[in-house]
Amino acid sequence: TVSVLYCIQPNDEHDLMRAFTSLTGIVALYVLAAVAVGLVAADGTVGDARGAQSKVDELANEMMQRMMEVEKEINTKKLPLFAERNAHLSKVEGFWARTLLNHPSHAGWIGGNDREILPYVTDLTVEDLDADQHHFKITMTLKQNPYISNDKLWRKVLGHDTSSQEVSGVEWLGGNRPAGNTFFGYFEPEGAAMDPQTINDVTHVLRYEFYQNPFTYYDIPTYDEIAAQQHALGGADPEPEPEM
Repeated sequence: TVSVLYCIQPNDEHDLMRAFTSLTGIVALYVLAAVAVGLVAADGTVGDARGAQSKVDELANEMMQRMMEVEKEINTKKLPLFAERNAHLSKVEGFWARTLLNHPSHAGWIGGNDREILPYVTDLTVEDLDADQHHFKITMTLKQNPYISNDKLWRKVLGHDTSSQEVSGVEWLGGNRPAGNTFFGYFEPEGAAMDPQTINDVTHVLRYEFYQNPFTYYDIPTYDEIAAQQHALGGADPEPEPEM
């Protein structure tokens, strides 16, 4: 390329310009060729990396499938143990009432005379209807009481959209449904008492906290128990329990 310039007379400006343009074009071609080679190499390297990543993703999917299979197997083994546990708990007066009232979020769920009704709850069960679709049924059993005639209250959870869920409804004796908020509104049609967000919150607590291990909340000492313990130790009464 340099020899092109030596062949041009100094006074031939047009030829000089053409030579310069030619040289510039040749240099540009070299640069483009070098870049192209680099891009091809880079693209090939990225392609190899994508191939490895695809294999990683396949293993992740395989792991998820195996985990789901193990979860189903373990859940099946849990069923008779849940039944045995709940059979014992049905004999413990006020077990589920205490469990619910010890939950830190319970103030947003209860109202009216719920504290008088809850001790009549004797059982809480969760039945999977379609584990793959996350459909299940939550059932509370009540013994005979002067407030509600249903012996079982239930909600079928068919996804997070509460409007598509089914409920047993609550048959209030004498039509004396508490005014305003009530925990048992969870088992009534949408709009009767609980808003959709509260319904989803209660669903989560009942299924994943209370049903899986109610002792997490049952074992929390009540105000009266703390007061009695402090009296036994010669101490002062604890701060009064806040009104809910």
